[in-house]
Amino acid sequence: AGFGVLHLNVAAKDTPEDAARAAKDYGFAAPCALDPERRVAGALAVRTTTECFVLDAARTLRYRGALDDQVGEATLA
Repeated sequence: AGFGVLHLNVAAKDTPEDAARAAKDYGFAAPCALDPERRVAGALAVRTTTECFVLDAARTLRYRGALDDQVGEATLA
């Protein structure tokens, strides 16, 4: 009935401190996980930095799409 939120940081050179600082600067209250080798991002086939994924307790993908209605997006290179 509840859910959790996780910010996934795929920046290869970010340290845990960098990620925490960026999350704070952007106002993210959720925990931040580092994925410098993009293993999680690869498993989800992430295409842009603005994608949002909702997985249920069985890790079944229930939603994939925009986080908000912002027009610009940056692709993962």
